Amino acid sequence: MLMVISYVISKNWQWAGDALSNLATGFYGSIVVYYLVERSLEKSNERENIRRRKIAFNRIRRPLQDLLRFLWQLYKASRLKPDILPSNYEELFSDDYFDSIRYLDFKQNAPVTPRRSWMQYTPQVTNRIQSQFETIIDTYGSFLDTETLEKLEQVYNCHLFPYFRGFPAIIQVDIQERFQRHYLMLNGTHEMLREDIKNILQLLELTNSLLDAPISLSQDFSRDDVSPRWGVNRTDLEIG
Repeated sequence: MLMVISYVISKNWQWAGDALSNLATGFYGSIVVYYLVERSLEKSNERENIRRRKIAFNRIRRPLQDLLRFLWQLYKASRLKPDILPSNYEELFSDDYFDSIRYLDFKQNAPVTPRRSWMQYTPQVTNRIQSQFETIIDTYGSFLDTETLEKLEQVYNCHLFPYFRGFPAIIQVDIQERFQRHYLMLNGTHEMLREDIKNILQLLELTNSLLDAPISLSQDFSRDDVSPRWGVNRTDLEIG
């Protein structure tokens, strides 16, 4: 009788041990499966975020390129052709740039069709560019890192946007009051752009690091047969 009981107990313990062993194996197996699934989801989400981030920077290209082209136009229209031309945007935005744009006569015609003055053209183009940056921030902001979002916000809040946006009101007041004045970037307004340019160049550097085809200063812009002509809207006024 004792031998039978002992045999039964031995078999039960063996069964319990096998059950516990299987349970442990299943438990650890579940952990491994859970870990692998989590890693797979993380990698999938990471790939998706990278894809969306790349899409965002491809969207940034257009307004950033347009803004840089516009700033180039301000320079070329107000500067007599220099002996040495800038080969990139870093070279363009030197002290010579900020000194030269003071001579741009905004009452003269901008290099666009249909014909309109710089006073009319600048708020139109800058409003469009700022609106494009706003759309990018609203659409892709949640997929961008803090540094990128800050640089985008800095460019979106550039001084030049509200400055040029005020041009139509100035024109309206001058017509109403019959004021005659020269529309130039005087009283230090050209210096206000230095901070803007710094932020724009930082965004350019970041954007170019992620683009397959970086944004660059086209040498075609400098050609004499590409509008605007060098110094075509430069005022004859003496500016101290």
